[in-house]
Amino acid sequence: VHHPLDYNQAMNDCSATYRRLWKFLIPAIIFSFMFNLPKFFETRVISIPGNSTTLKIGVTKMRLSPAYSTYITLSEFFVLGVIPVLLLVYFNGKIYRDIKEREQRLRRPERNAKVVSHSCFGKQGPSHSPPFLEQDNIPSRTPVQSRVVTISNNVRRRSTEDKMARLFMTIVFMFLICHIPRITLNFYEMFTLKTALKCADRQLPTISVWVEIMMSVSNFILVVNSSVNIIIYGAFNIQFRKAAKKRWAKLVMLTPFHI
Repeated sequence: VHHPLDYNQAMNDCSATYRRLWKFLIPAIIFSFMFNLPKFFETRVISIPGNSTTLKIGVTKMRLSPAYSTYITLSEFFVLGVIPVLLLVYFNGKIYRDIKEREQRLRRPERNAKVVSHSCFGKQGPSHSPPFLEQDNIPSRTPVQSRVVTISNNVRRRSTEDKMARLFMTIVFMFLICHIPRITLNFYEMFTLKTALKCADRQLPTISVWVEIMMSVSNFILVVNSSVNIIIYGAFNIQFRKAAKKRWAKLVMLTPFHI
């Protein structure tokens, strides 16, 4: 939507597609590993002696450190909450504006194509074959007609791309809605961090009951969000429904549906 030339190159060139994939995939993997690296040092294995060896997972001194607790709370709030939401809202807002602007631009070629088509066929209309089609019964097209067909194909292709963009915007909107409880809990945790640390020093509960309940609700909503995407694809994308039917037919050993 934003870069149509790069998109067309990626669609027609396999090497360009792989370059785009690695350009985004490698930095994401490196950043994810570096960001989650401290979590590997938060816990340790405790061996409880007895008749049989019993292992228990305990926290390390680093995890109990107030400085580390402050760091992990603030970093998760901004890296996993604020920054992704702001980026999603910003980029989807740009996509929405680009779609509206392109729809306005596409209306002008459609009107021009209708005018050109009318002038090409004349008053007889498109149902009567023009004289140049009657020679040896060999169908041919004038440059004007080829231009009309090209404009029509471009309009149809761009309309399909705009529908896919709206589909992804719907998925992002559902993502934002389902992540609101998690972001709210992170926001609450950030402002109650000092109180939680004081309670931990006095061996008191650090989390309220309603927070524990909301954490379970938030985790459930996140699972729903990851599962509802296939329903959205099926509701808005005909090609996806056809491909899903064909794949399901193969799984149940039935005659495949023809796409």
